[in-house]
Amino acid sequence: MKTNFITIILFLATFCTFSNAQEPRGNRPGMNPQMMKANITITGKVFSKNNQKPVEYANIILFRKQDSTQVNGNISDKNGIFKITKVRPGRYFLDIQFMGFAKKRIERLGVRPGSDIVDVGEIYLTPEMVNMDEVLVEADRISVAFQIDKKVVNVGSQAVAASGTAVDVLENIPSVTVDIEGNVSLRGSENFTVLIDGRPTILEPNEILQQLPASKIENIEIITNPSAKFDPDGVAGILNVIMKKNKLEGISGIINLNGGTNKKYGTDVLVSYRNHKYSAFLSLDYNQRNFSGQRRSERILTNLSGDTYQTNSEGDGNFSMVPYSIRSGFEYFISPMDMLGLGVTFGNRSMKRSSDLMYEEFNSIDNIKKEYLSIDETKRGGNYFSFNLDYQHKFNNDGHELLGKASFNTRSGDDESINYLKELSGEISEGQKSKESGPSTDYRFKIDYTWPLNKTDKFEAGIQSRLDNSNEDNDVFNFNTETGEYEIQELFCHSTEYQKNIHSAYSMYSFARGRLGIQGGLRGEYTNRLVELIDEDKSHKINRVDLFPSAHISWKQTERTQFMGSYTRRIHRPRGYWLEPYITWRDAYTVRQGNPAIKPEYIDSYELSFLQYIGKNMFSLEAYRRINNNKVERVQSVYEGYDDVILQSIANVGKDYTFGTEFMLRMNLTKWWSVNLMGNLYDYQIKGEFNGQEFDNGSFNWNTRANSDFKLKTGTTLQINSGYNSRSVTAQGERKASYRVNMAIKQSFMKKKMTATLQVRDIFGTGKREYVTDTDRLYSYNYMEREAPVIMLNLRYNFNNYRETKKRSQENSSEFEMESEF
Repeated sequence: MKTNFITIILFLATFCTFSNAQEPRGNRPGMNPQMMKANITITGKVFSKNNQKPVEYANIILFRKQDSTQVNGNISDKNGIFKITKVRPGRYFLDIQFMGFAKKRIERLGVRPGSDIVDVGEIYLTPEMVNMDEVLVEADRISVAFQIDKKVVNVGSQAVAASGTAVDVLENIPSVTVDIEGNVSLRGSENFTVLIDGRPTILEPNEILQQLPASKIENIEIITNPSAKFDPDGVAGILNVIMKKNKLEGISGIINLNGGTNKKYGTDVLVSYRNHKYSAFLSLDYNQRNFSGQRRSERILTNLSGDTYQTNSEGDGNFSMVPYSIRSGFEYFISPMDMLGLGVTFGNRSMKRSSDLMYEEFNSIDNIKKEYLSIDETKRGGNYFSFNLDYQHKFNNDGHELLGKASFNTRSGDDESINYLKELSGEISEGQKSKESGPSTDYRFKIDYTWPLNKTDKFEAGIQSRLDNSNEDNDVFNFNTETGEYEIQELFCHSTEYQKNIHSAYSMYSFARGRLGIQGGLRGEYTNRLVELIDEDKSHKINRVDLFPSAHISWKQTERTQFMGSYTRRIHRPRGYWLEPYITWRDAYTVRQGNPAIKPEYIDSYELSFLQYIGKNMFSLEAYRRINNNKVERVQSVYEGYDDVILQSIANVGKDYTFGTEFMLRMNLTKWWSVNLMGNLYDYQIKGEFNGQEFDNGSFNWNTRANSDFKLKTGTTLQINSGYNSRSVTAQGERKASYRVNMAIKQSFMKKKMTATLQVRDIFGTGKREYVTDTDRLYSYNYMEREAPVIMLNLRYNFNNYRETKKRSQENSSEFEMESEF
């Protein structure tokens, strides 16, 4: 690891030296050379003329007046503010443009010698009469914008995910890996937080990601080291999914239809309206997905006497889901300084897993082999509803504002698992059924205050209350072979009530001095948690105060070279079912038990990033270090009193340490071929103790992604994506390596109003999930693969009431405009 660290430092130093190796230009005769240096900053603010709101990501490009040569450029931030640094005295003109708005030009811009800052003031852009398909066509490749505390990934261009879900999108973006069952990991950890438009969801992260249609996602923010402004939940950070919304005046909309192999089909519709006074949208989606596959396993248990019990299984499995949702939102611009917004979402999630496995069972005592068929079926579903109310007041147009948010979320839970064993004769020898049900509600109240003290300094503060309540009933049934009915087992039936209230406050201060930018913050939280075991008349309480500091620093070496560093402290709180001390039978050979004494994980996270633009290409390199205290692991052991039953439980096993590097290289090789290479290499070590035995396990892990885009002809794009995930260890075993290759071809019709995308996922059928558990008394091997290849067709139609305008030619688009998308 020492060698790897030295290599990274030398690599950063080489790029830093290269970026500064620029030949100085000559000075004009008679001028003081000091006055002609490129040390002047041009600044201003960009707003929408209709609603007076700041325009983020607007392109600002500076040209020399004499020969129209591009000199420099930048993009506006979330407050519409932009800065172009290192400008020499002279005469220029400035172009300001953003998709959906008419281009604005400041024809005469004089920069005098001896000036420090040239302020062009407020710039108002007028919405252009543009057809929405022109807006969508602009995003024909993955683009990443690096900010001081996050990466913003534009996902509208991912043809290979056009008919899929957010999980399919995440397969092709930095820092994220996805296995064939749709389980998402952020930098090697499955513990992270998912936000939808900056708001938490009441559903589990993987649940909501598997239900969101990819066609409705605008971009995804990857926040691996969130500032104190964000909730500190999640080991690896935050994925903030930004949904599509109308940015143009008038009525517009998108309709998507998709269908594919093995009864996969769905649709989603987004209709929007916006004018200078208010905006509204309505979104609907329905999808059905079915995935078949094969499974096999081997399990060997050893009792205290040394006798072994072995079970082998092999057969077919199936996973299906039928989610649908209705989402609506409304914004009312009370005045140029006040906005009121509300949103409502209603949805239903319905998921089903099933398997038919042939079992072989034998032991070392009598060595008699027993064969039977095991049939499993797990259903999970229920409705969910959310309502949010926002109010924003601007004190001025400099970003001085007060933002209040209130939200209500609720969901019902109806989970059922059935397992029964059939003899080869067809008779049912035994069976079990378990049910889990109960509602969950979540209230949030939040106030954020932002005060820019001047053009370089900013103060932020806020308070928040989170009130969570849930009830859960667990019922267990055994199959009666004489009556043919499932009979309830009162001994294993339980009811639990959860209450968790978290009150927090934070403050942050950020400032910029020349090339240096610093942001520091501190968040304090008070947690009050109560778990009541109704049938046992017992309870478990927690009253705890936690502090979560954060620090971010950036150094802008040049307009094309930037360094960033950060530190944050985070927490991973136990989930509800982790705390249940009951024994719950999952099937005839597996039981589950929670642990009310489980401690939260506390994470210290450090990052150092380097960003370099090289012509129209971009390279980024990030080094990160993560220390996880009170590491929580799902562990397995032999269930006491049963020689052939596994007990699955939760335990704090010690600490884990992750040190890695992540890179991304974007290359425009030709006008028709671009390549995006991504990789994550990290060393993982886990140290601790479980059941009285110390362990020390580790592995070197890596995963890579290669995405290629080919523009075959006008309106036709071919996209090929491939990914590899290496072997990785756990506290009790390991996960094997896997790789996949996906492909898509996209064709536009009807003057780009309609687009057809044909996708082929896992072309070579190499996607799999394979993992091993190996302890003194338990060895377990599990293998699963899904149907492949999966073929899908997506049809998208865009409509609105705008006349079509001619698209800018590629020759007239600026170099910096392309770079600013990264």
